[in-house]
Amino acid sequence: MVIGFEGDTYLYSHSQLYGKWYIKPAGEYPKTNRQLRAELQTDQKSALLYSASEIVVMEGDSLKEHPYLAKLGPDILWTITPEEIAAQTISKKFSGRSFAALLLDQHFLSGVGNYLRSEILFDAGIHPSNRPKDLDEEQIQRFSKSVLKIAHRAYETGGITLDEKRVHELKRNGEKSSGYRHYVFARANKNCRRCGNTIKKISMSGRRLYLCEECQA
Repeated sequence: MVIGFEGDTYLYSHSQLYGKWYIKPAGEYPKTNRQLRAELQTDQKSALLYSASEIVVMEGDSLKEHPYLAKLGPDILWTITPEEIAAQTISKKFSGRSFAALLLDQHFLSGVGNYLRSEILFDAGIHPSNRPKDLDEEQIQRFSKSVLKIAHRAYETGGITLDEKRVHELKRNGEKSSGYRHYVFARANKNCRRCGNTIKKISMSGRRLYLCEECQA
């Protein structure tokens, strides 16, 4: 995470799997055995970072020189366009790798986590074992649009990737929150919301992945 402040100063932190942010009233601290690594405080609130593996304060252009940040791919929540994603996808550097691997590689596109991987590929109708060089131009364009659509929807809704109309329908039918968040992620052995086929759980690139083999043939 990179947090910007007035005066062209930035705080870079890497939480790995262990770091955790807490938001608390100013002066209050959570009961935890974690180590406090950084604290940002206003008159009303404090943002507290515990157990992060790396924290660096940087100025301006030094961000571009950081060994990790300099290698990151385009940020999917920034100003990138579908055309730029398509160009990145079919580039020689990435076109020969499976989509399952690419979407966990922050050098390809930064900001995609594991649940977004399953949801993006389902929305695009792409099997995770496919490679960009195996697809035609229309499929690449569909994938590029799905990246932005699903990522921005998840950001705006607190992690929900299902379309708004379907969410409202499921809520009216009394569905619990876990039942209206995603198309396929964490829905193994349940029916696909599009075709009714059974959702399958597999492991690719060392992480769990969910798909509909009918919709993503």
